[in-house]
Amino acid sequence: MTAEKSFIPSLILRFGNKISHHIAATLMGAVIITAVAQIKISLPFTPVPITGQTFGVALISLLWGKTRGFAAVVIYLLFAVTSMSFGPTSGYLIGMLVASYLMGYLADRGWTEKYWSTWLAAFLGSCIILSCGVLILSLYMPHDTLLLTGVLPFLPGDFLKTLLACFIVRQVKR
Repeated sequence: MTAEKSFIPSLILRFGNKISHHIAATLMGAVIITAVAQIKISLPFTPVPITGQTFGVALISLLWGKTRGFAAVVIYLLFAVTSMSFGPTSGYLIGMLVASYLMGYLADRGWTEKYWSTWLAAFLGSCIILSCGVLILSLYMPHDTLLLTGVLPFLPGDFLKTLLACFIVRQVKR
């Protein structure tokens, strides 16, 4: 088994590697995602709002790693699912789950050691979220509007959220 190189697992190892530390870290990750998810901007031309969720997922996945980051997203989504039903935004939520696993996996493999590989991991996560989102959104919107309603409005925000997550990850790792 390869040693995890992401920040939170290595921090937990320094503090005794207790199960309670892993649980607390995972729950804290879910709380952070929940907190940033409260940032929400509705757009009049699409059922999908701009939210802080993708930033939270990138940040937690890159710092918490595959196991804890993925678990934090699962916990967050379990709470989110209780208040919503399957709809136009479901694909983005599914994408967050898949993206968290990939970004956490890459973080565990040392991708957060340099800025550009950190950014690439976050960028790949963003691509997964948008791809899954548009796939499900296509069940609700005309196909000729998907680019305008499911991708383009989110690119500037995703770019900024990715940069911010990478900046924070790099600062924390120093």
